[in-house]
Amino acid sequence: MGKRVVFLKQLYQDCLLCPTGFSANMALMVALRNLASLIAAGNVPVKDEKIAIFSDELNHASIIDGIRLAERQRSVEFFVYKHCDMSHLRELLSNCKMKKKVVVTDSLKTM
Repeated sequence: MGKRVVFLKQLYQDCLLCPTGFSANMALMVALRNLASLIAAGNVPVKDEKIAIFSDELNHASIIDGIRLAERQRSVEFFVYKHCDMSHLRELLSNCKMKKKVVVTDSLKTM
């Protein structure tokens, strides 16, 4: 396994390897927060520079923890849509005036 990881790291130098789903979810949400901060040139992003994150209400706790961490840094705004309810998601998306939008949903339920 170690040789495979080294090979992947050499092949894809810009990849992020996460040992668990928890660390992958946290890393992604922190990356989104950092992206919003970069767009705002290191300052707290103003409303139109923030990223709107739309999360399924039954997403794994690690996804929600990562979003809340980014939200505490005031880089993103967090919206929750009803589980697998695309009509509710569509309504939230259309009512959101922010330009940058990310939909986060769990594709695999482990609990």
